[in-house]
Amino acid sequence: MTTFYNLATTFQNLFLAEIAAVRAEEQLEASNIPAPLSESGSACGKPSGFGYGMGWGIDSKDVWERPGICWTEEPSISGVDDGYLEAKSVKVEAFSSGDINKLYHVTTHDDRTYFFRVHIPVDPFYKTASEVATIGYLGRHTSIPVPEVVAYDASADNELRFEWMILTQIPGVSLDKWWDPCAFEAAKVPQMPFESKKTLVKQLACYINELRSHKFKAIGNLYKRSDLNEADLLVSVPTSDPDFVLGPIASRCCARINPTRARVKCDRGPFKEEAGFARSMCELSLGEYNLADELQCATENEPDSASPEKHQDSEAVPTTKCEPSHRQTLFDRLMALIPTIFPRRATSSPSYKLYHYDLAARNIIINPTTFQITGIIDWEFLPIFPDSFHWEPELIQRNNPTFPDLPIGSNHWECIMDYHGRTTSDYECWLRNWELRELEVLRSIFFETADFAADKKGKELKKYMFYDNLSSTLGGRDGWLLHTERRYTQESFQLGCRDNCCCTASYEIRNLKLGGGTIEESDSDSDSDS
Repeated sequence: MTTFYNLATTFQNLFLAEIAAVRAEEQLEASNIPAPLSESGSACGKPSGFGYGMGWGIDSKDVWERPGICWTEEPSISGVDDGYLEAKSVKVEAFSSGDINKLYHVTTHDDRTYFFRVHIPVDPFYKTASEVATIGYLGRHTSIPVPEVVAYDASADNELRFEWMILTQIPGVSLDKWWDPCAFEAAKVPQMPFESKKTLVKQLACYINELRSHKFKAIGNLYKRSDLNEADLLVSVPTSDPDFVLGPIASRCCARINPTRARVKCDRGPFKEEAGFARSMCELSLGEYNLADELQCATENEPDSASPEKHQDSEAVPTTKCEPSHRQTLFDRLMALIPTIFPRRATSSPSYKLYHYDLAARNIIINPTTFQITGIIDWEFLPIFPDSFHWEPELIQRNNPTFPDLPIGSNHWECIMDYHGRTTSDYECWLRNWELRELEVLRSIFFETADFAADKKGKELKKYMFYDNLSSTLGGRDGWLLHTERRYTQESFQLGCRDNCCCTASYEIRNLKLGGGTIEESDSDSDSDS
């Protein structure tokens, strides 16, 4: 129970600055303080002022009330140019819509099928250019089945006013209609045999091994050399293929995913040393908190005598509960730890790997007859990162959303509530229990085939814990920081609690579940890699 509470508090704190910034902006707007304007009116949410068609607002359906990105303009599909497809005519139909992408299905007069994808300007140029390069690199150097990019525009300077790409359609169906036990009845498809699931997991593990076998000399994203401007080429890092280079990081950690991050500048690399990347992430997190504080203070210092209700609402804006001077001290302490946790590498040999961080069932295409993988999609925002960022696919993670956790205090045999809020039958409870046991078998098969362990240990564990605790530490929860500092400065430091902060940190580190393993080695002195 204590571990769950600590995790929930940390998770909530992660978005605290974002929530404060959105609500503060609303108060500033209500108080007639100028705010950035979008290029057009808002059709969904509040215009962001950072690009055509992009807006955001607090999601009232989200339990944490996190700011969410939304579309303020609908792309004009009539502007799709069929000249790229060498077709006499094309038929374009809406297929799906997400927070940053809209997907359209395209059929030519001779029955060729494609997907036309439009991107919101959450990371102008870099998101589109890096995804195109990643797909191109994999198609050239691996056997991983990826779509082909037929045409693209990484600039919004076109008739559509959005970045876009045209991709070939991979034959098959999405795995989520077969893998998710909750979708069998709704999709009217037969259940995927368990033996086929085991074969598929082995096939996926082999593709991951092939993906991770390509090593690079820096942390960053792949780009076509011909796509980058002179400034980016000056800092780029060459790869084994002269047509591709490593350039700035294109990831959600650097994109305009919320109002504060959109205004905070950060060093995007590429980074030949992981210490540089860690410093950049510290500076980004500190900048977000400081900006949220500035917006909040501006709101609180702006009286509105004509509307006392608004003034009362401004007092309800969440605070970060951490004075700026204290946060700067925490930041300095984190920076002091970086040389120890991220020492300079002894050699310059390639050691950073490409990985797909969203290997969920929805991004895996299969043959519905043989259940073999025919394609893997969604290669956006996939930087080349260290091993500390690599985990087993979401498909087989214990926290997979298709296998929601049971309520605290219940056991596998108790009846649970399904997604619609009704009590499940005894049979459904038994089925749920059986599915969890199947998941453990699939996980064992994956780790027997894949080239990385289920648990992070030694150096990689220390690095992961640094990134995982970064935001909560700057938010004022310094238990992990105290524990880590003492560990590196006092050789005889005992885990017997000397104060409550230490106690909490020790309990969290010993009990926190990360993906497949329990972090029990974090208190050992072993520095061996996983």
